[in-house]
Amino acid sequence: MDIGQSTTPAGSFDFQRPYVEAWTRFVGVTDIELIVVEKTLFGAAVDHVARQAAREQAVASASAVSAHRR
Repeated sequence: MDIGQSTTPAGSFDFQRPYVEAWTRFVGVTDIELIVVEKTLFGAAVDHVARQAAREQAVASASAVSAHRR
């Protein structure tokens, strides 16, 4: 699974990702990593787990970028 890929069948209805990718490339940003947060409407416990996983992924990505720039 690629980072930023939907893990559910609903991924085929994701119109935000291509829009965001097109816009960021248009303004000159070519190195893009998307973090997908899904299952946020399945109750507080599932929402918390999904958002925590996304936060951890964001921290890991930021750490990798930071280490790469040193």
